[in-house]
Amino acid sequence: MKHLIILIILFSIPAVIKPDDELKDYYIYGYTIVSDLRLRSEPNLKSSVIGVISKSEKVQILSISKTKTTAKIKDKDISAPWYKISYNGKTAWVFGGAVSLSSPPDKEYENIISNTYEGYTIATGDGKKILLPNTNFDLSKNDFDCTFHEFQKFHKGINFFQFVKYFYGGSNDSYPEIILVNADNGNKLKIPGEIYVSPRNNYIASAYYYEPGGSGILEIYKFEKGVLNKIYSKHFFRIIFRSAEWISPNKLKIGFIRDWNQQEKEYVMYEIGKELAIPDK
Repeated sequence: MKHLIILIILFSIPAVIKPDDELKDYYIYGYTIVSDLRLRSEPNLKSSVIGVISKSEKVQILSISKTKTTAKIKDKDISAPWYKISYNGKTAWVFGGAVSLSSPPDKEYENIISNTYEGYTIATGDGKKILLPNTNFDLSKNDFDCTFHEFQKFHKGINFFQFVKYFYGGSNDSYPEIILVNADNGNKLKIPGEIYVSPRNNYIASAYYYEPGGSGILEIYKFEKGVLNKIYSKHFFRIIFRSAEWISPNKLKIGFIRDWNQQEKEYVMYEIGKELAIPDK
């Protein structure tokens, strides 16, 4: 693959950031999206350059500045804070617009999916560009809120990319969501739980536990003509779904427990077109 030289032009120099203007102690990771990103001693453009870091490197974000700088990244103006990072045992400041919270996709798909400061951009077969966004950072006195995506896999049989959407900060009461994006037309589907694709790639099951309501939830989707349609959904109060496995094209074996102290899973069978019943113990 040819390497592209990416020019970064920075402007709008902010004032030097005082300690009180820095939000600290975060334990999330970012990934550099440009080559030769400058590591600086302070979060401003006048500070000394103490090194460079290459593209697609994983860095730990230790703190984030409250003030922002505007920068041109890949020919696009980006307004972003500065990150204090840990990399190879050293700490330094980098411009946040050159870092993505979304990890790089597998090399097999890097011409289709790109990670940017804004999130993932997916180029579909029909020429569309679909964005799975990272949120703008919502900075409060004591918190740092954001959401971001992670590429997981490509389901060849149903032609959907699978991502997971994570919540960080004050929004971390929300569970991760599975996002499926059709590679041809960009059709999207959000599924709040692990998914299980049937052997013939015509059904998807999602079996998960929804803690605020104290319910196990089973959802079944049917795949037809590039679209996934929900055909079944049922809640089970005080049932905790722990696993699911398709044992035939239309039969799903589901493992569950009735409370968190139960050591051994119980199992129940769901069949397409029929009701699922879980007997009382």
